[in-house]
Amino acid sequence: MTQLHHGIPPLSMLAPVLTDPELAFRAPATCQQGWLDAKELRGAPITAGRLARLEAMTSHYPAPPAVTASEDDLAAALERARPAITAACERVKGERAARRARLIQRLLGQPEGAA
Repeated sequence: MTQLHHGIPPLSMLAPVLTDPELAFRAPATCQQGWLDAKELRGAPITAGRLARLEAMTSHYPAPPAVTASEDDLAAALERARPAITAACERVKGERAARRARLIQRLLGQPEGAA
């Protein structure tokens, strides 16, 4: 049987709570309680006043995604965007080739436009 310290589980039992990044989304209250218990076990409990101040602050946990898209929706969006992406890549490729040609002409001492 695991010994509880003032009703608090030992750190070995708190480890899964403290190291699961998804827990903040699934069960934020459990995550917070785990950290409070760990602080108390380490001899640095958070006072009621400090806890009230911390709870009044903006959460440091990232907000879960508000919108989710299926893989099919993402694939369809990529297909719709593909012509514009391809055109932009081709335009940049052409611009780079033209700059490269001008640089080579300057390095070789040829006037621009001479082939």
